[in-house]
Amino acid sequence: MGKISSKATSALKTTRIPFWGFLFHVTVLDGRARFGGANIRVLYAGTKPFLHYFKELVFCEPPKEERVGSYKIYEMPRVCEELGCDIEIFRSHQSLANMGLFPSAYFIPEWIAGTANLKKQLDCESTSKSRRRDRALLTRNDISYSVTRKLSDLDDFYDKMYLPHIEQKHGGSVFLMTREQMHSRVKNDDARLVMVHRRNEPVGGSLIIQEKGLPRLYSQGVLNNDKDLMRLGVGTAIYLYSFDYLINAGYSRVNMGWSRTFLTDGSLYFKQRFGLKIGETSPIGHYLKHTSGSKAANEFMAQTGFMQHRRGSSSAVLFGACDSERDQHLVARKTRQCESMGVDRVVAVDLKQAKPSSEYSGFQEKAG
Repeated sequence: MGKISSKATSALKTTRIPFWGFLFHVTVLDGRARFGGANIRVLYAGTKPFLHYFKELVFCEPPKEERVGSYKIYEMPRVCEELGCDIEIFRSHQSLANMGLFPSAYFIPEWIAGTANLKKQLDCESTSKSRRRDRALLTRNDISYSVTRKLSDLDDFYDKMYLPHIEQKHGGSVFLMTREQMHSRVKNDDARLVMVHRRNEPVGGSLIIQEKGLPRLYSQGVLNNDKDLMRLGVGTAIYLYSFDYLINAGYSRVNMGWSRTFLTDGSLYFKQRFGLKIGETSPIGHYLKHTSGSKAANEFMAQTGFMQHRRGSSSAVLFGACDSERDQHLVARKTRQCESMGVDRVVAVDLKQAKPSSEYSGFQEKAG
């Protein structure tokens, strides 16, 4: 991640930097890469939920895991070099990046927030061909909705829809809302459950809560996480019917909740279809460094990319080899994805030079 001088290390040990004095459990993951299928070796130092997330993000099958000890942040450069990993990842605070530490690593926030303009969503009903197709699909499959505050309905949603859906979707990286939290929100008149029905039977839902004066789509679920129900349009219905309820209730904007910041994240991609505009990112995240000579690492970087939001401005960082026609197409496609979410600035990094490049066809920095 870049060498830190012994003098700087001694000085930094005595300063108040988040995570600086913590001991991190370091794990090495080794297996077949999700992108390209080559073998890839990853060092990870962070939390168990995000260890699981990175295993699914990087590998196409469960990798071998080896715990190699516990180390502090300022020891990471040495540990990473000794273990010879293709990709090195550790969890910390963005303030390290603000201070110029680990300059060769990218800071990737854990979460990114987003909102949707409900007036624009209403306009889509008459102007968007894809929205008309969505509505036709729901009508054809007899999918409707109701709004409820009954605790019995909430329990059915929690047990049969929310838990199966969220656990299958996120596995070991899941952050669950508890049943008690749901009950408390509804009892305090601070939440509504939009229940989706197929042929009058409940098959999905969305819990909408109030947060800082704005409705937030907080918890979603599909009955038994049934993929056939998703193909019938239940996932689409969860968002469209939530919008319908909120528009009828007089709201003009909705908080779409948090998503992971990698552009390959399924939740982020799905929300993009429904007008997601990104906002703030979490101050906690992961520092990631790839070894430029590793084909597997380069392929991972080219296929992913990530977003961040700092000092009131959003940006996306994409990767590729500027002399690769395939990478140029990848970067161009991801640029369009970012622009649709209102990203202020897009930066391309040439993997062969490991620095921002404007040599991509149709891909230059976009000033917001």
